Amino acid sequence: MLTELIPDDFKSGFIAILGRPNVGKSTLLNKLLGEKVAIITPKPQTTRNRILGVLDKENFQIVFIDTPGIHKPIHRLGEILVKSAYSATRDSDINLFLIDSANGFNSEDIEIIRKIYSKSNTPLILAVNKIDINSDIDIDEIERKIRTITDIGAIVPISALNGTNLDLLLGEIIKILPNGPRYYDKDFLTDVGNAQTAAEIIREKLIIALHQEVPYQSAVIVETFEPKKDNPKIFHIQANIIVARSGQKALVIGTKGKRIKQIGTSARIELEKIFDKKIFLELWVKIRPDWFKKDKFIKEYGYY
Repeated sequence: MLTELIPDDFKSGFIAILGRPNVGKSTLLNKLLGEKVAIITPKPQTTRNRILGVLDKENFQIVFIDTPGIHKPIHRLGEILVKSAYSATRDSDINLFLIDSANGFNSEDIEIIRKIYSKSNTPLILAVNKIDINSDIDIDEIERKIRTITDIGAIVPISALNGTNLDLLLGEIIKILPNGPRYYDKDFLTDVGNAQTAAEIIREKLIIALHQEVPYQSAVIVETFEPKKDNPKIFHIQANIIVARSGQKALVIGTKGKRIKQIGTSARIELEKIFDKKIFLELWVKIRPDWFKKDKFIKEYGYY
């Protein structure tokens, strides 16, 4: 077996992508990798799991960690998600903090950065996202406020959606990325498994289809992920959509089952593209009263 020779100047490291909900962290990760590894919706708090994505090039390997949006939690699930986001900074080589240019750099951002850097001296890069919506940003004022808390490596205005200035952002990351090994094989993209991918795509379509509190009080659990026994060319995915109340179940199912059919069709089409297979998708809706407040169910559904 041949051992790969790594150049002496090869750079590598772990980059925690941090910020408040809906600032574009998952959009940025997907755009940097050139693949969809994290689901995206217009609604806050879409990301629940820390997602690892690897960008590998000839002279560097960057391991990005997409994190849940940091917010003031109002229930147990929220507390766990926020804790997960902060914990990503423990082993990161660089913290990449995103803000939404439309909302500016506000007191919540300052509070989050202050909390992170009360126990850390990890290099910080700030990306001002969504400049396609608002490009009127006072970079000097943002830098002044940050430097009252910690040093900052760079502030880069970007549009994750359009890819604007992502080459500049990567350049700033590489400047301060330490020398190191290739942590993952060259062709390794993400730690998201196939069943989790299926669950997340279904949850994405559920969030897009629904409003009110249902998306934030729902979960998707894949129970079956295997070729059909009577036709192995077709993949069988059976998933449970978990909701917190009976009224939410009715909303998910919709009149005469129209909404759950819409969710299922939309998910199946995307999953067939991802896995390049014909898919038979079964969706069931189950009620677990106030599951998002209970450690037992939160752990069972994979959010610990």
